[in-house]
Amino acid sequence: MLSLVDMIWTKTKIAFDVKDPLKPTGQDFALPDDWSDLSPAEKRRLTICNLFANQQQSIEVQKQSVERQKTAIRMVRLIVGAIVLVALSLVLVLPPFSCAIGRLLRR
Repeated sequence: MLSLVDMIWTKTKIAFDVKDPLKPTGQDFALPDDWSDLSPAEKRRLTICNLFANQQQSIEVQKQSVERQKTAIRMVRLIVGAIVLVALSLVLVLPPFSCAIGRLLRR
């Protein structure tokens, strides 16, 4: 029961960005040798634990890193979208539906 209360308190502090930082225990976090059979969610969990425990990267630093990555992904999507629009307008590529119609007509 006490561990449940501790977990809820920790999540509450994180959710409300309380300036009482989480204190690492100093223990190393053991990573598995083979990650190939792990799910993406499990890989993400292991990466976060590794950064916090083994690399001493604070949660705030990790949060800023994720925000930068999200911004970069949005920018890449915008750039790719612009490239596709230009390529379509110059007829350098065919719209996806016309490719599918062409394949059906060739059968």
